[in-house]
Amino acid sequence: MTRNRVVLGELEVAVLDVLWQLGDATVADVVDALPDDRARHYNTVATVLARLEKRGVVAKDRDGRVLTYRPVVTRDELGREYLALLRRDLFGGSVRRMVSALLGHGKPTADELTELRRMITELEDDDAD
Repeated sequence: MTRNRVVLGELEVAVLDVLWQLGDATVADVVDALPDDRARHYNTVATVLARLEKRGVVAKDRDGRVLTYRPVVTRDELGREYLALLRRDLFGGSVRRMVSALLGHGKPTADELTELRRMITELEDDDAD
């Protein structure tokens, strides 16, 4: 994991979101699929895709003159990388401080608390093995 790979801007994330939904897509496909409030020009999206390729987040395939892009990381993989950076850089490596900050901004629902308890139990069981 490189720091440059995971620090993405808002438009880069929006373009990746389109690729995660579509799988393979041309620049025109991405432009068409971006929400109206993110309407962008073809050249802007092409530049963003080229930047994402350099960062190792997407790959491109060429069929004649047509370039098709596809994500090479999943949303979950990228999310874990972001969280690892946040944990290291903002919370001094402390999971407790990071979770405390997350829970301090809106009370989890009963279902979310149940799921968190289940996850903690699984972690404890894994440690016991």
